[in-house]
Amino acid sequence: GPIRHDRWPSWMPAKADIRGLIHVTLVLLCDPRGRVVEIYQGNQGNLPEALRKTLEGGADGNPSLKGGVRTIGEANYLVSRGYVGGTASASALGSLVLVTPLDSRFLLSLQMQADGEGIMVFLSPDGQTVIASDRNDRVDVGAKISDLGKYYLMDKRILHDEDAPAVPRLQVATLISRSRFGDMSQAVYQVDHLWQMASFSVLLLVFFAIIHWLARRIQAFIKEIQETSRQISGAEPALASGGDQLQVMAEQFRLLMSAMAEIRSHLEERERQLTMANKSLWESLVMVKRTQSKLFEAEKMAYLGGLVAGVAHEINTPLGIGITAASFLDDKCRELQKVMDSKGLKKSDLVAFVSDVRESSAMVVNNLQRAAELIRSFKQVAVDQSSAERRRFNVCEYIQQIFNSLQPRLRKTRITVTTECPDLLEYDGFPGVLSQILTNLVENSLKHGFEADDAGTIHLQVLKMDGHIRMLYGDSGRGIAPDVLSQVFDPFFTTARNKGGSGLGLHIVYNLVTQTLGGSIHCESSLGSGVLFTVVFPEIMSHSSDGLRWQGEGHGG
Repeated sequence: GPIRHDRWPSWMPAKADIRGLIHVTLVLLCDPRGRVVEIYQGNQGNLPEALRKTLEGGADGNPSLKGGVRTIGEANYLVSRGYVGGTASASALGSLVLVTPLDSRFLLSLQMQADGEGIMVFLSPDGQTVIASDRNDRVDVGAKISDLGKYYLMDKRILHDEDAPAVPRLQVATLISRSRFGDMSQAVYQVDHLWQMASFSVLLLVFFAIIHWLARRIQAFIKEIQETSRQISGAEPALASGGDQLQVMAEQFRLLMSAMAEIRSHLEERERQLTMANKSLWESLVMVKRTQSKLFEAEKMAYLGGLVAGVAHEINTPLGIGITAASFLDDKCRELQKVMDSKGLKKSDLVAFVSDVRESSAMVVNNLQRAAELIRSFKQVAVDQSSAERRRFNVCEYIQQIFNSLQPRLRKTRITVTTECPDLLEYDGFPGVLSQILTNLVENSLKHGFEADDAGTIHLQVLKMDGHIRMLYGDSGRGIAPDVLSQVFDPFFTTARNKGGSGLGLHIVYNLVTQTLGGSIHCESSLGSGVLFTVVFPEIMSHSSDGLRWQGEGHGG
């Protein structure tokens, strides 16, 4: 049979975990199959015979105890089971079963733990008779509930068995004396009355505190109104009469509103004056814009006029040589005609005539070709500058035409021009814009960078990179002072006013680059080290012909 223990066995939980139920609880240790192997009886003494047979089990030795309220013989027991080493019987190493007699001793233990004032009793399954009580001196075993209801208030709880949960096994009830309940009601009433008095006192104090706070805020507000009225109207604020602060506030409000009405009238008059001044300024701005546009056009035509004069002077030389050679050739033809008419033509005369004709013809052809090249370059550049026609052109060839048209201006100086450009670089845009940019940059170098007899260089490098065209224009002139560098693109700003400078050249360049080409321009320079302009614009021009304008808002000129 199972091993029995009278002392606390080692496999039992700590006493603190089971607390006051230890002296009234039977503990069974079972193996994984549910067979009882050890029993701890504590101070319970010998087990009742009916409980002993139940614990010993049937032929297989397994007890027939399950959780819940069990009736064994004539006694009721509370049975609870916990698994050891697992959460279910299949994985557990064993189980621990607590069997507690549901009697007056158990009720007394519960009463001590609950520290309650009521009387705890067990009732029969029908709930009509007391079968156990923790206060036998007040409620006897066998007492009827119908009789106890006259003296006690009752709270019932039904205990079930897990084999038949619908059938009540036992009922536990807590009885509270009606006289005790009346005393408790009276105490609650007194406490509630005291609480109401305290709450009313607190609310009264809060009310007076709020009134005091509002009074102080009103006084502070009145002082602020008086100060504001003094600043706006210039008059001293009205004094309180009889301590009526609200009347003082109303008087100050009246003075304040009067002063604000006067200020509003003044502001309206000032707004009308500003509107008139703004209208006048806007008309002046429109007039300035128109004047600026006319000045830009005049500047452009001035460049064209200078270009025409230079080209005309340059063409005069080859045309003069060609005319001289043609006249000489005409004279030789007349002389040969006279010799032929006199029938004195010799072979030597014919050979000399042929030699003179070949030499003169070559001279005429060369000079006419030179003049034609100058006219072609001038014509293309002049047409591009005077019109806004968009076309696709070779950048390098067009730059060469621009510098050819500028040769009459450059030949009078000791300036050498060099260019670097990819041969197959083409651009779809306005060639006149490019011509105007380079012409203005060259004129700026000649007018500001060099004196009349200075020698120097102008270099232009064109690069194609990341969908953009980059032009680097530089000269070896005197450079620009740091305090002037930030103003070079401003309109009408010039350091050569005595040389005929208008201050529009670089401003035109800035507007052409930023507005027409949609690019950017940057200037780097210092005194004695020349100047470098970096112009960057998209390879594919997105502007229409309407966007070709030389006027507009910009940073400089």
